[in-house]
Amino acid sequence: MSTLPELPIEQENPKLFYGWFLLGITWCLYGLGACPAYYSWPFFTPNIQDNLGLTRAQTGTVFGIFGFIITFVGPLSGACIARWGIRRTMIAGHLLSGCGFWMTSQANSFTACLISFSIIVGAGMGIGSVVPCQAIATEWFQKYRGRAVAVVLSAGGIIGSAVTWFDSLILEHYSYRQGWQFFVILELLLVLISLAFVCNSPADINQFPDGKKPDPKPNLQHSTSKKMDWSFSTTIKTPQFAMLLLCNVAFLVPWSVTVGHGRLHLEDSGLTIHAAAGVLSVMVFMSVTGRLCGGLGDVVKPEKLLACSLVIEGLGVLGFLFASNTLLAYASSIAIALGFGASYISLSVVTANFYGKDRFAKTIGLIYLGAGFFNAPAAGIAGKLYDTLGSYTLPFAAIATFSIAIGLNALRLRPPVDIDQKEPN
Repeated sequence: MSTLPELPIEQENPKLFYGWFLLGITWCLYGLGACPAYYSWPFFTPNIQDNLGLTRAQTGTVFGIFGFIITFVGPLSGACIARWGIRRTMIAGHLLSGCGFWMTSQANSFTACLISFSIIVGAGMGIGSVVPCQAIATEWFQKYRGRAVAVVLSAGGIIGSAVTWFDSLILEHYSYRQGWQFFVILELLLVLISLAFVCNSPADINQFPDGKKPDPKPNLQHSTSKKMDWSFSTTIKTPQFAMLLLCNVAFLVPWSVTVGHGRLHLEDSGLTIHAAAGVLSVMVFMSVTGRLCGGLGDVVKPEKLLACSLVIEGLGVLGFLFASNTLLAYASSIAIALGFGASYISLSVVTANFYGKDRFAKTIGLIYLGAGFFNAPAAGIAGKLYDTLGSYTLPFAAIATFSIAIGLNALRLRPPVDIDQKEPN
């Protein structure tokens, strides 16, 4: 017997669909829960290096392990959502992040940064923000799923660009340690918001997804050829799962390495700190446009959108490598942002369409976990190569080539067939 709540027989007031309000709340929860950590460590990196005496390889490793932990706890977040619901999972994650931020503000060594920021803050962000916020969008919306996911994740670009600006003010008037302490207060505020407004599913308040009673004739436009009960074993056996994992690597690694080493690379190329901050802020903000473009997966095949976005991101990384002036720096960073944003959304939409919304949280968590093994060492390796060769040419060129190659291969993606449920010929 299914443990999911039954659909309500009637929806008393379809004009007051709570999902639209919850979408706005989720936008805030994702942006404020994910961006401060992700964008502040790279921006604080030169100051952390000066204060603690760390190398580029060490600060890159902290950021890389942080990204890995976010993905590593993805399956755990999905399991928590299935057992305890989205709201409780969010609250636990934000409390964990708050503890991690406080410990990071007190860290005085490379090891302390790994424990406090990489592991604790990373785990809190992965459990409380990344998977739950997408789960809300896929749970509350069906027809508008692509646009709902795009709206939620657009917060990463809008709030992320503001975080960079906030960090520059912190460094101007205070210290990076006080910046981490401010984020502790922010996490406690997010706990209160989650407790007050997050609702696990439409059925909990006698409503339907999209605010409308389901159509007895299902729309098969973006679904698989037939209904299937995807399990862990049947999901990972499909070649589409492996391809989606590689697609995640292909859009995540370029973004994390560019964010992690962007300020250092631009300053090495001759840009001032203010010019570098401007380029990175625009890059983060323009990822909003990319994420909104990912919402086009409701009207075009999201698989094709995912493939094209990866190629654009790879070309942007090539341009960023040779960005010796502000014009090329802005153009290439915008290409990276558009490709990353659209890929991020498209991957979630494709995953939900291929394996179903009931399996979404666990499946996307597995994909994030697998990609995390590749993303974790990426920023550290890029820093090590710079320390050895004195240039970012090799890591950026390799990353760009990989993204373009995976994007071209993703053009062949098709909905999966459960090999354990095939009908005999």
